[in-house]
Amino acid sequence: MDIEKLLIKRLWIILLVVLSLNACKKEIQVSGEDYNIHILHLNYMRFGEEGIGFNYASEKFRQEGEKFIPLITGNLAEKDPFLVMSIKELLMKMPETAETLRALKEVAKYESQLLEKYSRFQEKSGNPRELVFDDTVHWYHRGETAAKLIDNGTLPIADLFPLLQSKNVDDQRTAISALSKIANIEYIQKKIGLITKINSKRITEQSKKILIPLFFQLFKSPDPEIGRRAALILGWFEDVAVVPELIKHIPYVDPFVQEGIVAALAVTKDSRAIDPLLALLRNGSNLYIRASAADALEEFQNPTTIKSLFEALSDKEWLVRLHSLITLESYQDLKVIDPFVKRLSDEHAEVRVAALNALGKFGTISLKDTVSKYLNDSDEEVRTVAEQVIYKFEHGEWPERGD
Repeated sequence: MDIEKLLIKRLWIILLVVLSLNACKKEIQVSGEDYNIHILHLNYMRFGEEGIGFNYASEKFRQEGEKFIPLITGNLAEKDPFLVMSIKELLMKMPETAETLRALKEVAKYESQLLEKYSRFQEKSGNPRELVFDDTVHWYHRGETAAKLIDNGTLPIADLFPLLQSKNVDDQRTAISALSKIANIEYIQKKIGLITKINSKRITEQSKKILIPLFFQLFKSPDPEIGRRAALILGWFEDVAVVPELIKHIPYVDPFVQEGIVAALAVTKDSRAIDPLLALLRNGSNLYIRASAADALEEFQNPTTIKSLFEALSDKEWLVRLHSLITLESYQDLKVIDPFVKRLSDEHAEVRVAALNALGKFGTISLKDTVSKYLNDSDEEVRTVAEQVIYKFEHGEWPERGD
């Protein structure tokens, strides 16, 4: 798939997201069935006060079963079309009980409401500018329409300022979804010189001066996804002047907004972010924030971050161990490899795979016998990667796909 098609398909999600945890691509056991928890559009989903992300939701269900159903269906109040579809998919994977059937009926009710709003969107699509400000239309369609109008130059960014300041959460969602799409495209264009139909610099420096304080205000929005997106956009602006303010907000915002701040700090590559990120790695409000901090430290290789990440390889939370390993593997010229060898015996296969990849990058043929033990590992991916690492030791390069 070429880059432009990838952008068109996945811009809505957040291409940058540092918190795109590899663990979300793995399978877990749900009532005896393998269940792939990597479902698009649940990357930004929030389940309850204590956690974020679909990985949290799936883990909760694995532990608590039907007790978790009310928490899932409770999120339908957002009436987010992707969220409703994904919750339906999750419910359909659960054992068929009276409770899951009741929950599916509730989902069907929301689906009906969404279809009604979509019909209004179709009726009013002849006047797209008016549609953006029509609160009887679903915010997602309003935001998509606004992004297209900004793209073709018929909707000034300034026209969205009142929506950002509105007390109506759907107005905020409309504006932030449009602006995050445009800001993300411009950031990617700047990074890789991508030429697309989207014109660059739709968000002018003058607009940024007004938007920046508005985005910080949105950190307190009733919908934490709005605050998270606001933080991400601040990162995409690559304005180091916002770094101290981002750092200052970390202790006082919803964990979901913290996730956006962590990602934004990584984008800025400002050294002032190192100590706050290390603090989150050690003592973040939940394990996903801690894993996100580990990911963000990829941008900051120095003796302090290396030492802290090596210490995190012994953390009790496997996601923290995993993402610390992945970040260390991204570094250059690491001389210490014993901590990677120790993690080969980790109880989680994902961690063993990451440790093998790190040894493949930094290790030598002297480790061949050690790695060979994992050719008989219980996990297929571990066995495959062990074979690839041995090939790397023997040939000085990774095997081509299919070797």
